Amino acid sequence: MKYSPSIAKTLRRLMDRYDEGHGISENALSRATYEVLGEERGVPQPTIHRILTGISKDPKSLTVQRLAEFFGVSEAQLRGHEALPTRFGVADGKTRYSVASYPASNSLDAALPVLTWEQAGRLDYMLEEIRKGAIKVPFETIRRAGPQSFTLVVQGDAMHGSGRPSFPEGTRITVDPSLDAGHGAFVVATAKGYSSPIFRRLEIEGGVRRLVPLNDRPGYEIVTMASCDHVIGKVVEYYDWLP
Repeated sequence: MKYSPSIAKTLRRLMDRYDEGHGISENALSRATYEVLGEERGVPQPTIHRILTGISKDPKSLTVQRLAEFFGVSEAQLRGHEALPTRFGVADGKTRYSVASYPASNSLDAALPVLTWEQAGRLDYMLEEIRKGAIKVPFETIRRAGPQSFTLVVQGDAMHGSGRPSFPEGTRITVDPSLDAGHGAFVVATAKGYSSPIFRRLEIEGGVRRLVPLNDRPGYEIVTMASCDHVIGKVVEYYDWLP
């Protein structure tokens, strides 16, 4: 059956998900998203209101394009002609794109092992033991991934920030050790003073590598990587399930 909710229903779902993901209180849901859409995409509040109330059932193409770009979906998905995605990719700490955009030359269909953070710190050993069947772990199937990729479940709120993307506790991230991680990439890395690897945004300046949390509240420190620390893998995808 063709997926065809109204654009009003689809937009409301996306706005609700955006607000929930950014910790916006219930009594500020619409106002907060209206303001961000107006500032970042130039879509005024009256236009959004007309779409949500059903007054505008077929908005202008430019409006749909701007809204789709903001929420990281296609115009067809926003209009309700295609199902919304259940996962998103990340690249260089800035761009969000669908998993279908992940380079086919570097990927293959796979069932990825779901590791603990401690196991990720012994990645080569763990992957070999899993391959031999000596260690049993859960697996989750994704559409594409590098041959050494694995899944982790985010712990804590260090990467749950006010911007986009944000990774609240419980989010699943796909990590690919085969990809280079440059400035701005989201990475899983070892860090001095931490007993297991951590998930942060990588910043490189003057040869100094820093692991930066997205949460800017007190208690979440920027970690300068020591010479003995290393990037385990680049985060290329995160699960963002819709209700």
